[in-house]
Amino acid sequence: MNPKRRIAVLVGSNNDLLTQGYAGIAFLAKLVLAGEIELLGVETMSVHGVHDEWREYLGERHAKQDVDIIIAGAGMAAHLPGMTDAVLGHALKDQHIHVVGVSFEDRMDKENTLAAELSISRVPGKRLVCSDADGQFTGPNGFLRACQFAVWGEFGTLDLPKPRKRESRTIFETLQFIEDAAKAALQK
Repeated sequence: MNPKRRIAVLVGSNNDLLTQGYAGIAFLAKLVLAGEIELLGVETMSVHGVHDEWREYLGERHAKQDVDIIIAGAGMAAHLPGMTDAVLGHALKDQHIHVVGVSFEDRMDKENTLAAELSISRVPGKRLVCSDADGQFTGPNGFLRACQFAVWGEFGTLDLPKPRKRESRTIFETLQFIEDAAKAALQK
């Protein structure tokens, strides 16, 4: 028998939790009561609003290795899922904690929903899971499906993301860099 999955939930705001989280949280609660999963907790924290506490939380999870999957959901810019995956992979070099990303709906402004979906699905070098066979994890139903995937889904091996190097240039070096690249593109 497989060990119980250890899951944590991060949402960007209480409003997201109240308007879109009920079915997913109720699903997880039922499995906790049945002894099928361990739920570390449900945290409301914004990457923008409580950045230091969010980084500390991820550092603790990495150090303690007490969670297997983090379900991270946010609306509008939805930086929480992608940034959670990026910090775990790039900064902490974590190869254990999987991230399941959810984009929360804005029923008043569909562009905010689209922005949330794109900010998760288009993360460069992402390791996070943001969809299943039924599509992207968006809105209340998407949050429920993400919770179900966290419990029953198949997760592959987590590779460390390819590192990117920092490059520093003066303004004139930057200008030359752009001009050289443009010339090279024209020659192709």
